[in-house]
Amino acid sequence: MSRGNSPLLNVYSVNGWVFVISLAIVGQVLGQGLLAYSLKKFSSGFVALVLLLESILVAIAAWAIFGEALTLFDSVAFFAILLGLYLAVSSQSAVKE
Repeated sequence: MSRGNSPLLNVYSVNGWVFVISLAIVGQVLGQGLLAYSLKKFSSGFVALVLLLESILVAIAAWAIFGEALTLFDSVAFFAILLGLYLAVSSQSAVKE
């Protein structure tokens, strides 16, 4: 499919730009709103750790929904993120007495 001929999004038209801008605004407002709301319910440390999982969850969703290819580099990055999360959660400074 050539550039700009997508039936879902034609960025060369006004409707295409309205779609892109509204998607960005809604995504940003919804995402930041839910993040602020979650800070009332959970600790900031927990929310920060969950935000680190975002890249893994988005990559898996892209693979499942759009058939995006996951490479060996992606697997290494996933492992590094999960290892970092494990170390952050299991460290002595994370344990409250």
